[in-house]
Amino acid sequence: PFLKAKNAHETDAAWIERVMTVVDRRDYPVNGHGSWHGGIHIAHTDGGRPFESVRAVADGIVVSVRKSSGIDKRDKAPLNLNVDQPNVKGSDDGYVLLKHETEIGSGEGAKVVFYSLYMHLKSLESTVKIGEKVYRKDPLGTSGMVDAVNAFHFQIFCDDDNISKLTGRKSRELDVSKDGRTDA
Repeated sequence: PFLKAKNAHETDAAWIERVMTVVDRRDYPVNGHGSWHGGIHIAHTDGGRPFESVRAVADGIVVSVRKSSGIDKRDKAPLNLNVDQPNVKGSDDGYVLLKHETEIGSGEGAKVVFYSLYMHLKSLESTVKIGEKVYRKDPLGTSGMVDAVNAFHFQIFCDDDNISKLTGRKSRELDVSKDGRTDA
């Protein structure tokens, strides 16, 4: 979701870690409160101006958006889960949900639908509107705050039928005695 050039000396793993630094205290898939947390929080470490945009990871259609309630509401309940701790800031509540349709091979079984979710955004681009098409790398908005950390929530998900199309199965078990997909 960020566009940062890979340095010549960097491995792919080091580049991904630098571009998508995960805030580890938020936990995935179950958080410290015992609640489902289906995505990761990516720290935003860019202090430059203008702020680096959070970008679409694939072509898609805007399904849902919410502009942030603003800094004045961010630090009050319900957006601040730590309101009893005066030095802990709250969370921005802006978000963008994109629907992506793609093909991963040939035939009807190769058509896949998945979604990407970008939460805790401080601002949204004026071009991000429900029903509008966005393209991979298009700016969506700017990262906001999550419990006083400059970060945003990022999640990719789909239903069981599309998981089956992607992986060839719906269960965790993988039968390694059989070949994998051959139509990709």
